[in-house]
Amino acid sequence: MIDILLVVTGINAVISAFLMIVSWKALRKGISIVKYIFLYFALILASSLIISLQYFGINYFQSYTQLMLQVIDLLMLILVYAGIMRGK
Repeated sequence: MIDILLVVTGINAVISAFLMIVSWKALRKGISIVKYIFLYFALILASSLIISLQYFGINYFQSYTQLMLQVIDLLMLILVYAGIMRGK
């Protein structure tokens, strides 16, 4: 049976990759605020990849995986804050 964590992580990775492409196209059109959104989705994709690799037993970071996920969450919060402040 398929684990629900793997399904949710896969959906998360696909949607964030699609939204990264959309954000990249908007960024190339000259909308500068979108760079924060692009980086946000890139971090979500990185987080999903780390979780997927860990699920399949490929764990390059061994004891630092949880710390890396927390750092990625912190960077996402900083990007959201920077995007909000820049948008004013």
